[in-house]
Amino acid sequence: MDRIQYLANLSVRRGCGFAALAIFTTMFGMAGEPALAIRMGAGMFALAGLVLAFKAWHATRSDYRQTEVWIMLDKGRDLPPGYPPEIICQILRDVYLRHAELAGAIALAMGLVVVVLMIIG
Repeated sequence: MDRIQYLANLSVRRGCGFAALAIFTTMFGMAGEPALAIRMGAGMFALAGLVLAFKAWHATRSDYRQTEVWIMLDKGRDLPPGYPPEIICQILRDVYLRHAELAGAIALAMGLVVVVLMIIG
């Protein structure tokens, strides 16, 4: 189970890393207007959180054999005998939800920064 958890985290973090790179690149492109850049970043992180929440909702309804974790587990050969492979989807759901909460927290923090900047300036 620890190996499945590790691989699920690796899979989701890889995707989140690419999304964060796209968000920060967009924000850097708007460096001339910092308030707009932070507002856009907050919106994009909120969108990323919604996508992750949708993926969590869809994870328990999808086929575990179509996941990246299943491929990284060498199509189930690395699982102990008698281990139900359907657990992979439940673990993926939990990992997606944890990362969706983190994306939401980042979006909230950036939104608060925007509010503070509006009050100050």
